[in-house]
Parts: sequence; C-alpha cells; structure tokens
Amino acid sequence: MVDAAHAASFHWGVVGNELNFMRAKTLLAEVHALAGSGRLALGLAEEIREYFLARPTEDWELAFVHTVHAHASYVAGESEKHHASYRTAEQAIDNISDEEDRRIVLGTFDQVPKPGGVDGA
Repeated sequence: MVDAAHAASFHWGVVGNELNFMRAKTLLAEVHALAGSGRLALGLAEEIREYFLARPTEDWELAFVHTVHAHASYVAGESEKHHASYRTAEQAIDNISDEEDRRIVLGTFDQVPKPGGVDGA
C-alpha cells in the first residue's frame, strides 16, 4: 500500500500538474497514517492542508483534506490538532453538496478515531 502510494506520487510528480501532485500527497498522507507513520503522515497532511486552504477548493476535497489531517494528527499523537481537524472535517463533510461525494469522504472519515475515545486521544 505504501509502495503503491509512493509510485502514484512519483508518477503524478512527473506527468501531472501541481494539483495532481498534491492529490497524490494526500493519498500518501492517508496511507502513512494507516501504516502508523504518524510524523511522516502529519508532515504531508500539513503541507496539503496549507496548499488546499490557500486556493479555491471543491467542498469534497476540502473535507477530505481535513479528514486526512485529523487522521495523521491522531497517529502522530497530536491530540489538539486531531480534535480541531476532526471537528473541522465534520463541518466540511456536512457542507458537501453532492451525496455521492459525501459518501466517499465518509468512507475515509469513518477510519479516523473520534476525539475523546476509549484510548483518550
């Protein structure tokens, strides 16, 4: 999974535009969060969040960026960032106009532990 995400990132860095490359980095951030590489995931998530917040961004993509940032923050042990990004992701998901887009983002959001869960994060 990590190798495939790195291959996609390399590919889009060569043949794509800046948006394609940042989307590939979003994938990398989520894959590293899933793999337990919190610091690496969070570094990527902060980079993509900065990128997408600085320009007009589709509602689904913004929700996805906040979701990935929440997940990376959780895995990195950054509970304040996790809580803030989780809440922002919830709000952003509520603002997605297309139901199919919302369903897709929720598929990732459902993998992010809730703040204040059993593990205390």
